[in-house]
Amino acid sequence: MSLVDVTGNGLTLLDADARLLTGNYDISQKWSKALQDHPSNPDGIYYRSRHDPSRFCLALYQERTHSILQVIKTYDFMSDEYTKRLGVIFDEYE
Repeated sequence: MSLVDVTGNGLTLLDADARLLTGNYDISQKWSKALQDHPSNPDGIYYRSRHDPSRFCLALYQERTHSILQVIKTYDFMSDEYTKRLGVIFDEYE
């Protein structure tokens, strides 16, 4: 899987800055579309969360990651394992 890393110096390599991740969604979506259409055919973007920059996120392009998304869909997110994780997240963010 190939991801465009827009954390750290990844933004600099794109001649962008953190406003890409914290500003208007229309702008970040246009960047995402441009990266998706790039000849290197990335599978998605790896970036910092806008609401908690200490956390990281993935945006996967569905056309390229269909098999990965099928695996993710098989997880039971209501199982004890995931509900405990969700409880920890709720506690952290109150």
